[in-house]
Amino acid sequence: MSGLQSSWAKPVLSPFVRWCAAQGITPDAMTTQIAENYLSYRENRDVRHNRQKLTKQLRNAWARAQRDVTDWPRVPLEIGESTQGYMLPWEVFPKSLRDEVENYRKSRGVQTGVGSSQDVSLRDVLMKANPELAESNTVLSIEDPLGQRTLDEQTHTLRLAASTAVRADGCSPDDLICIADITTPASAAATAEEALTRNGKNSSYAGNLIKNLRSVRARWTGLSEEEKHLFKSLRKKAEEGVDLRAMRPQNREKLAQFDDPARLRRLITWPRRRMMVLEQERKHSGRVTQNMALDAQACVMGLLLMSLPVRRGTLTITRIEENFRWPTLRKGGTATLSYSSQETKTERPAAVVLSEWKVDLLRTYLRDYRPRLLSQNDRSNPFLFPGQKPGQPKSYSRIAKTMTQAVRKQVGVHVNMHFFRHLMASLLLRQSRNLDMARALLGHSDGSAVTKLYAEMQQRWSAEDLDRITTRMSKEHGRLQRSGNAK
Repeated sequence: MSGLQSSWAKPVLSPFVRWCAAQGITPDAMTTQIAENYLSYRENRDVRHNRQKLTKQLRNAWARAQRDVTDWPRVPLEIGESTQGYMLPWEVFPKSLRDEVENYRKSRGVQTGVGSSQDVSLRDVLMKANPELAESNTVLSIEDPLGQRTLDEQTHTLRLAASTAVRADGCSPDDLICIADITTPASAAATAEEALTRNGKNSSYAGNLIKNLRSVRARWTGLSEEEKHLFKSLRKKAEEGVDLRAMRPQNREKLAQFDDPARLRRLITWPRRRMMVLEQERKHSGRVTQNMALDAQACVMGLLLMSLPVRRGTLTITRIEENFRWPTLRKGGTATLSYSSQETKTERPAAVVLSEWKVDLLRTYLRDYRPRLLSQNDRSNPFLFPGQKPGQPKSYSRIAKTMTQAVRKQVGVHVNMHFFRHLMASLLLRQSRNLDMARALLGHSDGSAVTKLYAEMQQRWSAEDLDRITTRMSKEHGRLQRSGNAK
């Protein structure tokens, strides 16, 4: 798995590969049923095992390996309730449809010639090839290439739409000859309806399916004004009861904990305060215990998330030499923490310059506390947060547990790692009132659901500012009145 050395997918796939080797299963013999057997093995081995979560992780990691590793088995793992037993293999559909979907993938959702002076002539060519588009006032979408994750999701949706047309609508697979046949508003409605039936009436998954099919149609065949209206209505109906623009009550309640400035200050200053206490204890006793090392590790996790709030999957694979740039006596410079686009979920690079005191804290952890967490035969472990197995990082669950327990113990609140990201972004938003800055910090695209959540927070804080202004003006008016009465 050399192509996955710095990828979040490696820790997910490694135990699966070892299990297959122990069973004598060769890569070319891989099937979906084998993956299901592995999931059952994990479920029986650990009663705390979350099968649904691991299923999603394994499916996504397998797809990432197929993309990044040249000799990885090409068989798809169709595991999980959303696909198993429902989606039909591409082979049952006409070659013309399969070839067009493959062309869509290869061109990353952009017709040949897009993005240059050829745009106008390209539109003319498409209109001539499809006269009905011109008659229906269709507008072709000329956009930037799609990211790999979005492309994978859209391809999955196309296959789901084709399968729905056959299974739910009784259509013959041979009738689906091109992308246009499975991206109509009617096809989107049927696909979403089936998703609502399988996943529950309050699932936003159906809305995402409609969004994906609309995007493919807009990019590849064009949308008429009527189709735009239909897609918009469909998505709104599919997401009925799921308000993407409103913050969930539990998250609103969590965020309200930090309306108290003292509590927020305790959280922000916790890594530095706790490390000072640990250092005093280490210098006094002359030793570092396992619990002290874990406390120091949690401080570093918090420090990094307060500097660059990445997801825990990215934090897990942080490497000392590859992700950090350390200043030297000869070359000087600043210390930086950076992640490549292959190491983040949104496939956007992320980087931050670290303050001097943060560098000192990191070096203290590396020199005095991290060695306590390494086994004798694992001194060369490259990860900032080493795992129990030699050469491996700490697992997702253990990282989350270490961080959550430390915050609860030191600050007195329960904050999981995912919410911690948004808490940091909300802190930036509260100080800057700039949605674009908060969005960029988390690597989200413009108009994303998360950005819309921050819009609610921005409105709330703006209202608080207005309240302070009117309160101050009222007090000033009262003082002027008292002064006038005194005269």
